[in-house]
Amino acid sequence: MTRLYLRLAEQLRAEFRSGALRDGDAVPSEAQLRQAYGVSRTTVRAALALLEEEKLIERRQGVGAFYRSGRIAKHLARELDFHTEGRAHGQTPATRALSFAARPASLSERTVFGPEARGGVVELRRLRLLNGCASVFQTSVLCHPGLEALARPDFENVSLYRLLERRFGLRVTAMQETLEATTASAEVARILGIEPGAALFNTNRIARDAAGRVVELSHNAVRADRYYFTFEGSIAEFSQ
Repeated sequence: MTRLYLRLAEQLRAEFRSGALRDGDAVPSEAQLRQAYGVSRTTVRAALALLEEEKLIERRQGVGAFYRSGRIAKHLARELDFHTEGRAHGQTPATRALSFAARPASLSERTVFGPEARGGVVELRRLRLLNGCASVFQTSVLCHPGLEALARPDFENVSLYRLLERRFGLRVTAMQETLEATTASAEVARILGIEPGAALFNTNRIARDAAGRVVELSHNAVRADRYYFTFEGSIAEFSQ
């Protein structure tokens, strides 16, 4: 039984890695697994217990087992703030503000923000954590009178957009975001606590208010082992 349950657990891990199941999907029942793999109930239960210990599945008495990837599905067509999104996936989110400082605007920033950027911009660097694990390294550039009066602790464990709306009446209503696959540089790897060259998603965002003015430019280094991205749309959207 010892070798059989380890072999079955590895076969199930391979199924999970293939993407056949999404986070929260039901794992086949004990009876289905017995029939599919030709093993005993004892073997199935031992394999499921191992996967539960590894936090790859969650077993609910009288209901069954459910796959838990440990990764968050980020929907490209929807925008949730980091803390709301983390809690919705059963994880404990936290935000550490690493630095907050005023600096001169670059040429591209002056072009994007317009005349207001002549007086400079502020740059905020934050580390976003899920269950204590560094998951996203975010750099935000903002340009609005009064921002320089804030301090780094003001950005700890809060939604940036809610803070901007509460303190300055700035409300983000639209955003444009690009996504690319990349690998971690030595600096980003150090900040995220991963190996240089580890898989990452890079996202670049332009957030605007209702008048079309740019509120924020942001760059996010997102760990690929903590997030995956999905998009859902109707056939009609793509056939027009």
